[in-house]
Amino acid sequence: ARSTRHLASTHRTPAANVKVCEISSLAKMLDWKSWEKSGRSEFLKHCKSLLKDDPATSQLFAKGDRKTGVSRAVYDLIAHGIRGQIKKESVLSMLGELVNLHSDIPSILLDIFGILDAETAGGGGGGTAGGGSGSG
Repeated sequence: ARSTRHLASTHRTPAANVKVCEISSLAKMLDWKSWEKSGRSEFLKHCKSLLKDDPATSQLFAKGDRKTGVSRAVYDLIAHGIRGQIKKESVLSMLGELVNLHSDIPSILLDIFGILDAETAGGGGGGTAGGGSGSG
């Protein structure tokens, strides 16, 4: 059985589950294979539309749907980088741009890295993100 650590990550925003289908439309809309050609600009445009309020105010956390949308988009971006579908340098570059768009993005990144850490530690995400395979 899988660890329940992944379930613990959803306790903060129960409303996050409500819009999952709508939010995951970004993953369907965005062609991750053409990241360098058009995907990068589409992703940034989508995130900017979610963050279009004044970046000096911290309203992002007050509006759960928008926070969930941004969180899901960033989660998908990082997950594609972990799986090697997007170059890690491209992911880091985009994360830097997102941090400059809104003052709440660093907090969202910490939440997402915590979720991904729990998923990869539990064997759910896989790959080489966690280090080695411990022979010895």
